[in-house]
Amino acid sequence: MATPKSVNKNISGKDLQPTKEEPSLLFAIQELLGGQIDFDEWFQEWKTGFFPRATVVPGDKQSDWTIPKILEITPVNSKSGCRTFKYFRDRDEPENGVIISGTPSMLVQQIVQIDHQQAASGKGFKPNSYENSVKGYPILHLYFREKKKLTLPDRIIEGQLTFRLINEKDTSLTEANLNQLAKSIHSNLSGFVWRKGKKVLSYNAPEQGFKRTWYLVNNEENGKQLLNKLLAIAKQPLLPGKLRLSKALNEAIAFPKNKPDIIVLKKKVKQATERPVADVQLVYAELILASLPEPIRLIDKGAIILK
Repeated sequence: MATPKSVNKNISGKDLQPTKEEPSLLFAIQELLGGQIDFDEWFQEWKTGFFPRATVVPGDKQSDWTIPKILEITPVNSKSGCRTFKYFRDRDEPENGVIISGTPSMLVQQIVQIDHQQAASGKGFKPNSYENSVKGYPILHLYFREKKKLTLPDRIIEGQLTFRLINEKDTSLTEANLNQLAKSIHSNLSGFVWRKGKKVLSYNAPEQGFKRTWYLVNNEENGKQLLNKLLAIAKQPLLPGKLRLSKALNEAIAFPKNKPDIIVLKKKVKQATERPVADVQLVYAELILASLPEPIRLIDKGAIILK
């Protein structure tokens, strides 16, 4: 009978240290198992409280949602495959930011966990003074989409915008107001092409119903055209001092068009494209009233449906 060879049971800490390739491989496997996520699009939905929702929950109102914000601080020369942000659950409380870092799915998990921890500790977020001041004013939700999978082979590019209409309160709205609004939306956005891209056009005018709104755009001119149309619908003038345009110093490096495939379990995996350049057009428009359980559909498939 053969004698088994002796086994060295003295394993050092150095033996347990991962190689330089292992962290990136673990991230890649997690993304593969969890499905690819467009973090920028997800955060836009999170910002609005995921309204309008597929299932209406009594008493759950978008007007009660505290709007968060993120500030990207990923090192310019980072090769880790992760993105890093400072996350503010309430964008009006800049002193309460926390650092989050990881792949898109990891970032989503961290943000949701922060929210759950706040709720469990009894420190749930309450509407701030601005949110209280705009309660009862309608929220307009606009949904845009590519007509076909023209940009990416795996998904259709979407875009969602929301802002408040401060000229009328929920209780003072009439059917004539709604018809006029539907016609204004159709007149301004029917046939209009929003060219989504890698730049960020932001407009912060809370007194007009546009509190720290921002849009991904391909160029400044098209971004301004989009904003002017939204302001026309809201019956508000453009305040140039509230307008900002931000962009990466090198867009090709910050948001590469074709990321190299990565190898996961000996198979090639295509990485998700960040901030793809795409043309999207209006599909539907809804008006959200705090006093009603469901939104009012004004435009559907680009056509006025409210008569």
